[in-house]
Amino acid sequence: MGRVWITILVSMLLMSLPKKCISIPTSNFTDQSALLAFKDHITFDPQNMLTHSWSSKTSFCNWMGVSCSLRRQRVTALDLSSMGLLGTIPPQLGNLSFLQYLILYNNSFHGDLPSEIGNLRRLQVMDIGSNKLSLVIVPESFGNLHRLEELRFDGNNLTGTIPSTIFNISSLKVLDLMFNGLFGSLPKNMCDHLPRLEMLLLSSNQLSGQIPSDLFKCRELQLLWLPYNNFTGVIPEELGFLPMLEVLNLGVNMLSGLQSLVPICAQRHIL
Repeated sequence: MGRVWITILVSMLLMSLPKKCISIPTSNFTDQSALLAFKDHITFDPQNMLTHSWSSKTSFCNWMGVSCSLRRQRVTALDLSSMGLLGTIPPQLGNLSFLQYLILYNNSFHGDLPSEIGNLRRLQVMDIGSNKLSLVIVPESFGNLHRLEELRFDGNNLTGTIPSTIFNISSLKVLDLMFNGLFGSLPKNMCDHLPRLEMLLLSSNQLSGQIPSDLFKCRELQLLWLPYNNFTGVIPEELGFLPMLEVLNLGVNMLSGLQSLVPICAQRHIL
């Protein structure tokens, strides 16, 4: 599911909300408190969107960028993409226990991602691409996100190695970590627990080592994008037999053996 479809889905959720202020049960103040903590960590809001919209005088389900479930009135989606926001992501965000979509794409969030994000057990899409998150890659607690389908951190300042817990999220369909400073190698058995992976986007990092031949176990893989890294060795010919593969880019690495893939890729119209 691309960003356009995610935005449409979130917009539909927002449109389905009641327009009148709703009385929120006391138990749901956990969500309100988490959102207000998030607001407190915003240091620059160029359009004053949150200043005007996020007020305790109205139901948080009516706040800009917030979608709630109709029955329980719990936050299910937070979409604040492309709002020019500057700030950090607080640990209280992990208290939004019904959150399914977290979309903060194209802002200026910086610092680390709190480990409490791993508490969002219902999370399906996390898109924090094109921000300024830095230091080490996402926390080990990501292994708790058993429903996560899309994980996007492209265009940040992430460094370090990709934690093995990410490769254990069996629900994952899209992993996008392009344009960062990640290093290290890919696990040889990385596809053992990724049966649904459709897109692997890791270009423009500092990844090295060999491309795992076990990638052929990711039978749903449609897009493999690994250029501008430091991969070495022979390109596994098994890649040519991935049944769903449509786009393959391994350019600007130190690889050999491309000629063994050319006949297979040409026959199957792989770009």
